[in-house]
Amino acid sequence: MRLVSSSLTRRLLLHASALALSTGPARHARAADADTPVADTAVLPGADTPMLTVPGTFATIGEALEAAAPGARIAVGAGTYRETCTIRKPLQLVAAPGARPVVELVSDRPYQHALTIDVATDAVGEVLVQGFELRHTSPSIAQNYAVYSASTTARGVKVVLRDLDITSSSGTGVGVEGGEVDLLDSRIRGCKGHGLAFLGERTRGVVRGCTVAKCKLNGALVRDGAAPQLDANVFEANGLFGVSQIDCAGGLGEGNTFRGNGKGAVFGECDREPA
Repeated sequence: MRLVSSSLTRRLLLHASALALSTGPARHARAADADTPVADTAVLPGADTPMLTVPGTFATIGEALEAAAPGARIAVGAGTYRETCTIRKPLQLVAAPGARPVVELVSDRPYQHALTIDVATDAVGEVLVQGFELRHTSPSIAQNYAVYSASTTARGVKVVLRDLDITSSSGTGVGVEGGEVDLLDSRIRGCKGHGLAFLGERTRGVVRGCTVAKCKLNGALVRDGAAPQLDANVFEANGLFGVSQIDCAGGLGEGNTFRGNGKGAVFGECDREPA
């Protein structure tokens, strides 16, 4: 694989280093097939917003996330990346054109997620994650999620998860405990827990155009004051209900389809006012 031109690479790394988080050395596994060809030139969408490539500018997704400036775009090439990815600032993490990268986390440690969004400052902006397959196994009792939006996620940040394939062989596909999270045009299948869990008064957003299928518990659990809007989704062949609503403020919109869920289509209703 060819490298980015040396002068441009130096400018990108100097720019990124000045803004990197001081959290110590990254501990991420390298991509399993890091020799997959990707574009060998960096593109600058704006003077202060470099596009970073993985593999290319960085060997792992975690390294790129750690070094990227707020607002950066990270394009990830095809391959299986055996690491846990944490997003702590507004940015875009997207599949490179024509690629469908896989993030796979298999861990014997609890509270490990394939993808964590935890923008825990007064940041304002958008986090976009698009075009990935996310696989997860971890022995957690609580917060056993493939994708986790933390309770500390800043109110000024919107998270958009688009065109993702998500599964957890040990827990729930997507867990949202804080922030505004839109889950769009994605597929959540075969989870040992719920497909989706929206929990807590600080949780809001939209789930639209998704298929949630063959999860052992509910397709979606909405609870404890959470206020998502669920529109035009398919909930199919989940072990309990398609959607379970308990003491919540959001809930079902229009155009949802329910097929073959073990306990029925919907349990409960959302009767709280949004926080």
